[in-house]
Amino acid sequence: ALRPSVKGVTTYGPLNKLLVHLPSGIPVDLFSADAANWGMSCLVRTGPRDWNIRFMARLKALGMAGHAYPKPGQGGITSHSGEEIMCPDEETVFRNLGWTFIPPEARV
Repeated sequence: ALRPSVKGVTTYGPLNKLLVHLPSGIPVDLFSADAANWGMSCLVRTGPRDWNIRFMARLKALGMAGHAYPKPGQGGITSHSGEEIMCPDEETVFRNLGWTFIPPEARV
C-alpha cells in the first residue's frame, strides 16, 4: 500500500516509492539508482541522518553540490565548475570529500 511522506504526500514514481508492508505495517522505501550514481545513492540511504548532513555540508564547503535524489545519468555530485562527477561507489564519494572511506556500520 502507498505510504505518505512526512509532508503527507504519497509517492509512487519512477525514482522512488514510499510503501508500507500491509501484514506488518513496516514502512518500505524503494529508490532507483544507476551505475553513475549508485555510490551517492547508497551513502545517502545508509545514513545516519547526522552523517548525511555532515557530508553534504562538506561538499558545499568544497564548492560542490551533492544530490540525495540523483537523476539517471547524474553522478550524485556536481563540481564547483558544474561538471557531473560519476559516483559508481561510496569510495568515490569519500575521495571527493577528501575523507578516508568509512564503512556504513562505523558511521556515527
